[in-house]
Amino acid sequence: MFSAGVQDPPDHIGDPVIAAFSSGTVYLDKWLNNSHNLKGDFLSNVVRAVYFLEPILDPTRSITDRDVNKYIPSALDWANSGKGDKRVRLYMRYPSDAHKKLLSPGTPPSATPYISNSSDGRFTAAVVTDADWTAAFTKVTGVTLPQRVDWRYSHHIIAGTMLTHALWWGDIKRLP
Repeated sequence: MFSAGVQDPPDHIGDPVIAAFSSGTVYLDKWLNNSHNLKGDFLSNVVRAVYFLEPILDPTRSITDRDVNKYIPSALDWANSGKGDKRVRLYMRYPSDAHKKLLSPGTPPSATPYISNSSDGRFTAAVVTDADWTAAFTKVTGVTLPQRVDWRYSHHIIAGTMLTHALWWGDIKRLP
């Protein structure tokens, strides 16, 4: 839909959410920042939530188009426009200022792992580090992983596990 320029699909598709994983979050941000898309009924009034699953965080450079700290302001602008109680969910391995923006005026806990929600439940910020995933794996399976586990394991498990958490919040209320 992003590359095809579809702004207004049929309204009988249910309560849609849009999830983007890893580098795909760049395209979600660009879609949320596109004035043509924002004028369309689909993004303005039909989409109920956007999920950022393990977006890029690069604290060593100034904010670029590939940094989650740039994405959240546009996601919040979208969530606070149009009709409905739109939601934004952010799940990552590393803490960032983006987490604080979602939960303002509160701040996320400093210790990981955490999944924190805004007081109205519309916004979620979560951090589960590589070490947290490794510890959870060991606790559940009894198998001790090597001290340095490849980052791709925890990077990919976020999409598989945190998506369940996001949907639990009731972002989809009716099925097609």
